[in-house]
Amino acid sequence: MISSISKRLYHQSSRQLMSIDQISVQQLKQLFDGKDLTNLKVKDVQMVDVREKDELEKANYPNPGIQDKSVMLHLPLSEMEKWGPSVLDGTLIDISKPVVVNCRSGVRAKKFSEWLNSQSDAEIYVIQGGILAYASE
Repeated sequence: MISSISKRLYHQSSRQLMSIDQISVQQLKQLFDGKDLTNLKVKDVQMVDVREKDELEKANYPNPGIQDKSVMLHLPLSEMEKWGPSVLDGTLIDISKPVVVNCRSGVRAKKFSEWLNSQSDAEIYVIQGGILAYASE
């Protein structure tokens, strides 16, 4: 759910929006295996998980290093009002590097991505199908 402050921030932007790309589960696995993709270099990728805290306990990525805060930043979408300003000022995310966004099925990741896209020039990728798709592979 996007808070009133986030909606206000979202609507304040009059910039031309960049496209939000999708990344497949197979491409994500390649990144996890340390393999660069054509348009994404492993060392540059920032992972953001917008699921709620209780969802993290239900499903995680099999690679234990992915849950490390240096690899996967947890920003619950419901807490956007708390962390939104820190994302925009560069404290939490370096918008000069690609951002790969994850959630349960892709819906909240798309909302986060649209918000970030409206506020910055970040290169954004949404994981197709979220962790549900990843878990079913």
